Amino acid sequence: MGNIEGRIGGTFMGFSLSAEIDSSRNIFGRLGGKLSGNDINLTLSPDGEKLTGRIGGNVIGNDLKADIKEDESSSYNVTGRLGGDTIGNDIKLEGKNEITGRVGGKRVGFDVNLSISQELSPGKESITGRLGGKIIGVNVNLTLDDFPPIVGAILSTVTYQTLKDYQHASTSSN
Repeated sequence: MGNIEGRIGGTFMGFSLSAEIDSSRNIFGRLGGKLSGNDINLTLSPDGEKLTGRIGGNVIGNDLKADIKEDESSSYNVTGRLGGDTIGNDIKLEGKNEITGRVGGKRVGFDVNLSISQELSPGKESITGRLGGKIIGVNVNLTLDDFPPIVGAILSTVTYQTLKDYQHASTSSN
């Protein structure tokens, strides 16, 4: 039915993101590479208001639960959580063409500043922008083909959080 693909971060310090959505609104794919990364296994509810599932494997990975509300002006408000009740990160996003928000808490987390733009052909859109700050953060460059843009924005934040978790694990093991 549709797909999303692109990159969160640079060539050396970034992750690829590739996923498809089928007619049953199941989203499956991969963030990262074959050796270092996670599987994507999510479901978008028929009304488009709930995104649930798992990022990673059955043993090592994180649950994702997000509520997606659309107001009368077609602006989105997303509240969700990546991980569990004790160890996890809150996700709060809002907007339509400009998606802003925060993942994590007030002190530990990152800002979200993304733009969704229509491409030349119907159904093709792009998400560009920045996750994190101006100095410490990553650029986002994603292409969507018949893929819900707000779900793409959520997946970009999940990808960056996963990248941060991998970087933290590799530096704390040294």
